[in-house]
Amino acid sequence: MNIVRTIRALAALCLSVTTTASAQYISFDNAVAIAHSFVPELRVTHVGYEIDPLTLRMMCVVFGPSNKPDFGWHVEIDALTGAPAAVAGDALTELQRLELIPVLPRLHLCTVTAGQAAQLAATALARPLSHVTSVALTSTNTVLVQTAAFNDLAVLAIDGIAGVRLSDGFEGEPVARATAVQMSAAIQSAEIALGPGWRFLRARAARQAPSLILDIVMLEPVKGMLRTVRVVVGVTNTVTISAAYAPRGTLAADAQFLRKSPPPIGSTPHTALARMNNSAAVIRLYDFRWQANNGAPQWSGSCDTTAAFFNAEFTMFLEAAVPSQSGLIYGRRELAIFAADFDRDGHINGADLAEILATWGVHYPPYDLDESGLVDGGDLAIILNSWR
Repeated sequence: MNIVRTIRALAALCLSVTTTASAQYISFDNAVAIAHSFVPELRVTHVGYEIDPLTLRMMCVVFGPSNKPDFGWHVEIDALTGAPAAVAGDALTELQRLELIPVLPRLHLCTVTAGQAAQLAATALARPLSHVTSVALTSTNTVLVQTAAFNDLAVLAIDGIAGVRLSDGFEGEPVARATAVQMSAAIQSAEIALGPGWRFLRARAARQAPSLILDIVMLEPVKGMLRTVRVVVGVTNTVTISAAYAPRGTLAADAQFLRKSPPPIGSTPHTALARMNNSAAVIRLYDFRWQANNGAPQWSGSCDTTAAFFNAEFTMFLEAAVPSQSGLIYGRRELAIFAADFDRDGHINGADLAEILATWGVHYPPYDLDESGLVDGGDLAIILNSWR
């Protein structure tokens, strides 16, 4: 089975996009919908196009676990006709379980579909959508999108909640963070440098050391052009302004929304950042932006904070059509994984204790915390010592 999959993977890299799939192959989201029609309980974590080594047909393979955490499904769909070719369920391997442990508790937080992630990646890399060969949710709530065509191979990290490209780094982790105060000051420097009429779109922490660098994207609504203002944070901020360029990707949609009259924003980025910081003290942002989310304008900040439970990373949203003082803040948290937190709710309490007692004396590796071979007193002690 592993040999076959290896052959398929190699074949996919060489052949998957040599026949432009844009008008012929079913979309990622259609493949997911077809898979759900056969396995409704399927929780999709990976979708990819592969060449069948025997028939040389292009297949779209949808994978994910069922509601039972130890059982998974592979649904193979003919990429041309959309007809299911194989539906197979089996116990997950140990490696698959390990890969899914940090993914499953966050899967319901992912608001970006596989198709949306694929399109975002294609736009960001200026490549055809037909070059995207796989989309997978990974451990940091990052959608990893792989593109391949002959000598062209790239992997892009997409934030599965905010729907933005993440900074380069280990598994898509941000390479720099800024406090809300630093972010606000950098945006103010960009506003002063460009003068009246320019509107804030996005800020991204680009580098942490030796100096904190923030890239601020600003929009000129009349001409519909963008400029990126690089701000080196210091006692006096240093500013470098890029040449004007046309917005594209998700920025193009946000820019188009902002060009409508009257302006739909009732709060500034500065008041939004202050409101976010008041909701979770001393937040550290690696991405902050204005966006039109399904036609509803909002501020969005991807951040973490030392004050958050388990030092969680999360995304905070704030309605933008009303003054930020009366806006609604809510965060989707990605809690760090603790082995004793069986239900992944961020607490180690009676619910997790009940899981231990229900499997007492049984060889069940997920609950065998001390790896003694049985769920017993040693595992109970770990639960009690980790109680929170």
